[in-house]
Amino acid sequence: MSMIKCLRCESDKLAMVKAPLLGAIGERIKKEICQDCFESWKGMEIKYINEYRLNMMDKEHRQFLLTQMKIFLGFEKDVAGADVPS
Repeated sequence: MSMIKCLRCESDKLAMVKAPLLGAIGERIKKEICQDCFESWKGMEIKYINEYRLNMMDKEHRQFLLTQMKIFLGFEKDVAGADVPS
C-alpha cells in the first residue's frame, strides 16, 4: 500500500484502497485524503443532512452537501460559495 500526506490532517497515512466516490472527486479524495478523515466526513455528512433537512433527491441539496464536503476536507479553492439551500 502507498502512503499519502493527508491534505486535511497533514499526517502521513496509508492511501485508500479505492475511491470513496465516483468520478474525479472520488479519485482526488483517494489521492489526497486519508481514510480516517473521510470517515470523519461521513459522520459530519449525516449531521448536515439532518440539521439542514436535506433531500438527496434535490440537486441543489446534493450540491450543497458536496460543497460542505470540499470545505471539510480542505478543498476550499474549489468552492466558489457555500450557500445554505432553501
